[in-house]
Amino acid sequence: MKQQHIGIGVCGSDGVLAMLSPALEESLGVAYSPTTDSAWVGQYSLCDEAGQPLPPGGDPLARAHRGEHVTGQLVTVRRPGRDRRWLLCSAFPVHGGNAEEVGAAVLTVDVTVRVTEQLRLDAFRDLLIQTVNHEFRTPLAAITGHLELIEDATPGLPAPVQWSINAIGRSAHRLGEVVTSISDLAETFRSPRDGAD
Repeated sequence: MKQQHIGIGVCGSDGVLAMLSPALEESLGVAYSPTTDSAWVGQYSLCDEAGQPLPPGGDPLARAHRGEHVTGQLVTVRRPGRDRRWLLCSAFPVHGGNAEEVGAAVLTVDVTVRVTEQLRLDAFRDLLIQTVNHEFRTPLAAITGHLELIEDATPGLPAPVQWSINAIGRSAHRLGEVVTSISDLAETFRSPRDGAD
């Protein structure tokens, strides 16, 4: 698995970006330039975890510059012509020796590999649920429906035929329980950030 890059960004008390570490520059796909906090979202193509552009000032560093402590905000970077990146961010205001704010800092972990793998697993889970629902539930419903029609006529049928119909009913019921268990199990692996594309 590819190593996760840890990046750092810092702004001064004036809200102007003062520094980006090389790892954060790589994750953002663009080199440092001294931009203001109101321009960071557009400059660095910052989006929420679903891929929608963050509002100006909605990124973790800008929030920290306004005095917030941000923990675990998932931000995506969507630059044209580049693969999407996911950054797990924590940010905080930075205070000087006399407790006055001198700026803000953001720590990022590039979690693209982990999120991409989770999306792949989510797609597999969705395919499994779709297959179970279509390939098993549909014929099982047909079997159960016809079985109910036959069961109405069971009392007039020979004993071996009644036994076979009952065996089919028990097997159909067990198969229905297995299908439900598979669907329920697949649902337990649902990602907490489902909905992200």
